[in-house]
Amino acid sequence: MRSNLGWGALLLAAGVALAPTGARAQTWDFLPGPAAPAPLPPAVFRAQMGVDKPEDPPHPLPLYHPRADVVGGVYTALEFAMYRQTNPIRHQLIAVRGLVDVDGSITGDLNGTAVFTDVTPPFIIRGPIVPGNFLGTGNSALFTDDLRGQESFQPGYRITLGYRFDSGAAIEANYLSLVKVTYAANASLIPTNYANLNAGGAALADTFLFAPFFNLPPEFAGANQELALGNPGAAYGIFNGAINMSISFRQFFQNFDVRGRVPWFQDECTRIYGFAGGRFAWIWEDFRLRAVSADFNGNSRPEDVAVYDNTVSNRMYGPFAGIGVERYVGAGFAVGLEGESAFLLDIVKAKAILQNGDRPSTARDTGFVRLKKAVTDFNPVGEIAANAQVYWYPIEGVQIRAGYNFMSFLNTVASPNPIAFDARNFDPDWRSKTIRYLDGFNAGIGFIF
Repeated sequence: MRSNLGWGALLLAAGVALAPTGARAQTWDFLPGPAAPAPLPPAVFRAQMGVDKPEDPPHPLPLYHPRADVVGGVYTALEFAMYRQTNPIRHQLIAVRGLVDVDGSITGDLNGTAVFTDVTPPFIIRGPIVPGNFLGTGNSALFTDDLRGQESFQPGYRITLGYRFDSGAAIEANYLSLVKVTYAANASLIPTNYANLNAGGAALADTFLFAPFFNLPPEFAGANQELALGNPGAAYGIFNGAINMSISFRQFFQNFDVRGRVPWFQDECTRIYGFAGGRFAWIWEDFRLRAVSADFNGNSRPEDVAVYDNTVSNRMYGPFAGIGVERYVGAGFAVGLEGESAFLLDIVKAKAILQNGDRPSTARDTGFVRLKKAVTDFNPVGEIAANAQVYWYPIEGVQIRAGYNFMSFLNTVASPNPIAFDARNFDPDWRSKTIRYLDGFNAGIGFIF
């Protein structure tokens, strides 16, 4: 994936020789079309080596110079990229249908006797109280892996800037960035196909959602009177008797390389080269759960909202090395293949945050509580990558290419079961993931100045 865009080895002069030898007759072969001069026999061209060559037909771009294949020069490129990433989220139950009657008063009212009079509002003679009684079917409502199956390609771009020396060696820097992708899922008031609405009696218990968070401080109590039955606070907790729970998963990827390239072999149609350098790769992921509770009139305050975030950032630094081969196939086209490996130090920053209320606007906002656990770890990561490219040289100084890229990271950290329900000491499932893949396509244009 992190292929040398060929920009540094643009087969300069539409084919730039990588080796400091005289085998540069391919320069002419890379000029397709009737306007191009006829190819020179290799012997004749070698005899003229070091003499300025004829220019291409005039064009408005300030590119190339007649001795670029001899003295080198600056090159740059811009590419469009489209990649997809591994989604590390696995199966974890988040919420079920129903609610817990904490003090038993809801159950008492459901099992009580309603008394109607002509002079006073009806009231209930409360029946047996059963604290902790669960009302509803307990059917599964939301899983973390509801976020799977939505994986899509992420668009992005790669920028390259380099310099080729007269020896055929080159040095370049390139930066790849993918846009952030978001996957989402949601559970709300109405069960699938309106099923089991009569469960739990007249309380419509299956229109509520329950997630088993515990050890929460009082600021996470939620709406005071969620049902018309029972005592205030009977359905204690934002995650108990919630009217909506939504989850999302976001991820993005960035990569920055500085590399040097050295020619190993070249003839008139084939070249082989080695490259090595330093790399920074960044995989960032965030899982979010948002829960909302409301009173029996449907009103919800900011403090009746809870937001749980689990963020994992893998920042990897280290050396890489690889080998590449290109083959000219005629009519201005060439094909290339590269393979590489890297050994990286992964500086992992992971944090889990639970707060009541959507994010406060300022640090001085009161009435909001935030619980947080953060860790920093160091992890060795191996990487294997490969890419295949097709190159086209329409005129001297211009290269167009498209290809497929693949990379795998070994031993990065992810959170496959991202929710820690114990608020006393968050312990999300942060673990080393055996293999993580990225693959995708690129297409772009490069210029030699």
